[in-house]
Amino acid sequence: MALVAAHADRVDETRLALLEQEVATAVLAAESLRATTQALGAERNSFAAENVLPRIGRTQAALAAGHLTSALTELADVTRAFGGQPIYGTVNDFDAWMTDRAATLTLDPNW
Repeated sequence: MALVAAHADRVDETRLALLEQEVATAVLAAESLRATTQALGAERNSFAAENVLPRIGRTQAALAAGHLTSALTELADVTRAFGGQPIYGTVNDFDAWMTDRAATLTLDPNW
């Protein structure tokens, strides 16, 4: 749009050339960012699809079958595998956490 407006306003050639160069640089930068974002997204989605989602699927299947202990164990293992520490690892730990009035729920991933 800036180029169209500059042409319509009959901006001098030096300023027009500078504007065209800035637009070309912005287009190249945007394309580079798009390609990088696409590559990172494909890498992360591939990892998640191949490693994380099957484990979450096992957790869901265990829950659906009524195997709460297996589901909780699998979920705790997934949490540990990706650098976290689960608050509870057994159904009894979960029940105790849920009824502990002093326990807090922290949604800060950097906690």
